[in-house]
Amino acid sequence: MRHLYTLLCASLLTVSVAFGQSTTHYANGQVKQSTETPASCSCKWITNYHENGQIAERYRVLLNNNQRDGEYLSFFENGKQEKVMQWKNGVLDGPQKAYYLNGTLRSSTHYLKGKKSGEWQFFNEKGELESTETNEGDLTVRTFYYQGKVYRIEQYKDALLVDTQIIDASLFEAYKKSHTDGATK
Repeated sequence: MRHLYTLLCASLLTVSVAFGQSTTHYANGQVKQSTETPASCSCKWITNYHENGQIAERYRVLLNNNQRDGEYLSFFENGKQEKVMQWKNGVLDGPQKAYYLNGTLRSSTHYLKGKKSGEWQFFNEKGELESTETNEGDLTVRTFYYQGKVYRIEQYKDALLVDTQIIDASLFEAYKKSHTDGATK
């Protein structure tokens, strides 16, 4: 009888974990993290919050290996979206997007099984294309734009700069004059 009671209690504990939810809090009482473990999948959903109560990030973790899987979302403290990423079994896989605080697209990138794939695009806060990056084996080509036109192309091998081509010298000079320490005048 005692063995049956222990087995029943262990079963109930397992069921409560399988359908479980846990929450931690900041010192001010706001929720810091909530974790939900739905019975319908072998995963748990984790939601982290900023101290002001806004969601900071939300993602799914597989229970068998504790790896991220599926869509990852992150948000600025004001509630606007910061990033959207795709994970498969703990590896980046699929389209990735990042945004500025003003909501403008910052970058559009893609991974295939954890490796950079396709053309990556980077934008300024006004939404203007600043550069693209493509990867071909161990060679990376970065193309830089100003006012919608190409002014410079760089090639990297194993992350080291191996070649720079100035495509439009006057546009390159205009770009340099319009920027001070990386900030647009």
